[in-house]
Amino acid sequence: MTRSDQPLGHDLLTKLVSCADQFESSVRSGHDVMAAAVALSIVQILGRYFPAALSSACSSGTHLADGPGFLKSPSNAISPPDVPYLAIVQPAVQRFKEALLLGDILRAIQALGPTGILAEGDSPQRAVEGLESELAKAGGTRRLEFLPRLAKLALWAGDADKAEQYAKEAVGLARPADGEATHDGNMVLGLFALHRGDTEQARRQLIQSSRTSGSTYMKLTGPNLSLANELLKRGEREAVVEYLGECRRWFEGRKPLDTWIEKIRNGDDPPFDPLYLSV
Repeated sequence: MTRSDQPLGHDLLTKLVSCADQFESSVRSGHDVMAAAVALSIVQILGRYFPAALSSACSSGTHLADGPGFLKSPSNAISPPDVPYLAIVQPAVQRFKEALLLGDILRAIQALGPTGILAEGDSPQRAVEGLESELAKAGGTRRLEFLPRLAKLALWAGDADKAEQYAKEAVGLARPADGEATHDGNMVLGLFALHRGDTEQARRQLIQSSRTSGSTYMKLTGPNLSLANELLKRGEREAVVEYLGECRRWFEGRKPLDTWIEKIRNGDDPPFDPLYLSV
């Protein structure tokens, strides 16, 4: 299983433009927490769908700049708007959207450089290297702090061997309370099962991935729907409904899950928000 950047389809274009507009609006109104959250969403989507372009833009560091402190750790939910920073954000967001509309994802990512949204560590390959360095120092269940994220990042970056290795170790060490390890480990292994043509195994791992008490992070962000999305494309509607129903136990933002469950039961194939394929 290899990984490469995907075409910029309508759903991705719409989501990225919406996030960019929301980021600019949040900066303009001084909603620091929202601005930081939307900035993270943009980086997650870019890393998931365009790992090569993101790595190229981040690794050189040429186009990157430091942003205000609230992007990394907002201390106030709302503060007076940062007028000088807004003067940077507005043209950058405009260039970002223009490049997206032209299908030039690398130029779009580079346009964000002056905003400080991106950092060298946002390169999927660089992030894998950093997490592997931390993993090498950890033993036992402490490795679960790094394994789930490593499995996903390695998958998105195209390193299938590492992705499967880290996912297997995460599942092997996981307990029900280890939300990311249980969910993301099984999710990644299920994707590999599908790649091998074993739909039955992928179904089992989809359901297993949801049988966790979640975690603080997962309760806020929700599940990664990559495996569910692939199974839905293959007509595995009952399995996906069961999975989404299980996720309702620990995901605090249940409304989209209920909407998707209803649509699937009514015979529709709901397009999952790209962000839920990127968390």
